[in-house]
Amino acid sequence: MKIMLAALVIGPIVLAGTAQAGSTPSNPLRGIASTIHLAAAENPTDRKTYVQTKDAGMAQWRSTIDDFATRTQAKATAADEAASREIQGAWDHVERASSALDVAGEDSWDSAKAAYERSFHDLEATWARVGSSRN
Repeated sequence: MKIMLAALVIGPIVLAGTAQAGSTPSNPLRGIASTIHLAAAENPTDRKTYVQTKDAGMAQWRSTIDDFATRTQAKATAADEAASREIQGAWDHVERASSALDVAGEDSWDSAKAAYERSFHDLEATWARVGSSRN
């Protein structure tokens, strides 16, 4: 678990090339959104870099959510199952928005990117509300 936490903390720093991707113990993935926005802000026309950063952040979230689901299934309490469903719902929105962003054309890139960022922010908020307390 310590190795996974270290990877979650160090990964965004390496991706962004900056120490700005720090984290807090209650939310080990807090820096990912900053990393994604940083990559887009540096060069908004560099879609490839944005998508690569997005994919790396999504891989980290996927791992964290899978681990969370495994732990909550082992406990099998009603509150844990409800939290797991809520987080999974938010994650499903991120995955759909990510897929739309991957196939977005030049004319729909900005709206697809905004939709992805909103869904990612919603996932972070959901995690902060229900996931981190059960971590």
